[in-house]
Order: sequence, then structure tokens, then C-alpha cells
Amino acid sequence: MPKAVVSPGRPRQAGPRGDQGDRESADRSRGDDRLADRRLSDTYGMARRGMSEAAREHAALQAGRRMVARGERPGYRVSRGQDGGWAVLGLSWLLIDATDRRSALEATRAAVARWLDVDADVFDVETDA
Repeated sequence: MPKAVVSPGRPRQAGPRGDQGDRESADRSRGDDRLADRRLSDTYGMARRGMSEAAREHAALQAGRRMVARGERPGYRVSRGQDGGWAVLGLSWLLIDATDRRSALEATRAAVARWLDVDADVFDVETDA
């Protein structure tokens, strides 16, 4: 049986705390996975400076369609506004006309399916109310 050949390569140098620069220590110094700790509404509600509303809509549409094409289930959250109306977080161009939670979920599912041009059962809709 042949022996495994090990190339000498460049030795890894220790970081300032004596670690080898591994990913775990980098995650610890950043406070673990910052995206996993955030709520869905915080992730969707991010402002994108320098992007027009049309560019944001195009990017969201493209991302949603790509996720569906990969077999993933994108999630959309509908929330009751201060004026009593309903809105999809991060998708301000989608208008939801509903009076209660159940009709808001149904209207959101229909609006997002129409917007993405996909079946209504390939993505998730949730509410925080």
C-alpha cells in the first residue's frame, strides 16, 4: 500500500490569542452566528441605502424565485400596522386588504404567489399578531 504524501507547505501561524485562526474562534469573537440570532422581521426589515424601490422589488423578486427554483421555501411575514392595516415586512409594494389575521394570511399568500408567479404552496407565510 502506498504511503500518503504530505507536502510541507507553509506552517500556520498562531493568532494574537494563540489560536490557529480557526473558524470557531472567529465566530466566538463575533458573537456566534449573528443572522441566526435575529428575528425574521429584523432580517427582512433592513434598509438598503442607495437602492430605489424598483431595484429592491426586483432583487426581492429574483431572490424569491431563485429560492423556489432550488426547492427552498422562502418565508414572508405579515404584520398589523399601527393604522390597523396589514403589510408584508420587507415588501412594501404588496398591498394586503384584510380585516382579521386569517384573511390577512390568505390574502398575503395569494398576493405573494401572484407576485412571484408560483403556486401558493411553495412558500411560507406567518404573522406576528
